Amino acid sequence: MKIYAFSGLGADQRIFAYLRLNAELVPVQWIDPQPDETLPSYAHRLAEQIDTSVPFALLGVSFGGMLVSELSHSLQPAYTILVSSAANRNELPWMAAIARRFQLVKRIPLRLFRPPAWIAWFGFPFHAHNRKVAQGIICDMDPVFVKWALGAIVHWERTDSPNSFLHIHGRLDPIIPLKKRMNAEVMGTGHFIILKEAQAISHTINNYFNIK
Repeated sequence: MKIYAFSGLGADQRIFAYLRLNAELVPVQWIDPQPDETLPSYAHRLAEQIDTSVPFALLGVSFGGMLVSELSHSLQPAYTILVSSAANRNELPWMAAIARRFQLVKRIPLRLFRPPAWIAWFGFPFHAHNRKVAQGIICDMDPVFVKWALGAIVHWERTDSPNSFLHIHGRLDPIIPLKKRMNAEVMGTGHFIILKEAQAISHTINNYFNIK
């Protein structure tokens, strides 16, 4: 079985570098979004990379998890896994509603959507190897894509969660804060647990495949 993996906002397959899963992991490659494209529309164009003729799983991290949540309703994967993400718009941070109401993403200059490399130290102070991966990802971020994606997130309309899924979330996540309404298994702290807690996450996902 193949696991089609959707990375986080501005990230790529490097985010999955430390996972050790008992199945083939296939990173889904980003494509250029169309002007004012919605999150569901973008997700379904990405789905052209998925072979749905055989059983498959979907794994999404952060923004990628929102795409996976959207696709799980139409593609009916055998397994759905969200990491450091939101299963629906009600699990987004409160700032998303503010940004939506006042059209803040459109008002912010494009140059501000390229974060400085030093931000990798935030959340990786004791893991030099993780910090190096994070810095590489941040330096390669496309500000045009980041701005579009943030706009798509705050205007996301999905209000229901997948019927069956595994949600892994970090305690004290500053990007998508953990909420009581989330049906999530808490593991580690921060938003970047896909790197920091890769061994534990791999173990949890492998067990999920075996018991479902």
